[in-house]
Amino acid sequence: MLVQGYMIFIMEENRMWQVQKKETFDIWTNNVCTLKIKHLEDKCRVYVDYRGYNAIMPMGMWGFEEEIQDRKIEFEIDGEKGKFKSLSYVMNENDLNWFLYALTLCYLFSC
Repeated sequence: MLVQGYMIFIMEENRMWQVQKKETFDIWTNNVCTLKIKHLEDKCRVYVDYRGYNAIMPMGMWGFEEEIQDRKIEFEIDGEKGKFKSLSYVMNENDLNWFLYALTLCYLFSC
């Protein structure tokens, strides 16, 4: 059974992300981007929705993958063949905070 979500704010100074915590996943939202973070046993899966589009492939072209590799975050892109909306970043649960930090920095400098 899904627990009722509750709201908290991340990045207290500018209230950039609004987070809904659920039993097995979190939803991070700001004015242009939504992240669905599915928590698995020791890994997590991050779906990136940028204004209604799955932004994982364009993020690779913009250099985001180099940014997270520079931070020594091990990840893979996973999804069903031919289904662009199913693409997600998969990483160790321990690397999630660094990943979210890098994503936030890229968002700040792209605005």
